[in-house]
Amino acid sequence: MGVRLKAGLRATDTVARIGGGDVAWELPHVAGQASVDSKVRKRIRAIERPVHLDNIQIAVAVSAGISLYPHNAKTSIH
Repeated sequence: MGVRLKAGLRATDTVARIGGGDVAWELPHVAGQASVDSKVRKRIRAIERPVHLDNIQIAVAVSAGISLYPHNAKTSIH
């Protein structure tokens, strides 16, 4: 999963496990909501591919929420 979470990220992007199965992507310097939506959709499609382990296929499901600074927050995380 780590490889899938990092795939396609730019050098300026960050992925981090924040607890349990929760993961956050920080995508600085994006052109706006449409750009973020596109990037997140690509990440979700890559992660949701089934995992094959010892002849067993494991389904993977992902949900996502998006927050943009300064539209959805008073401070950035930096």
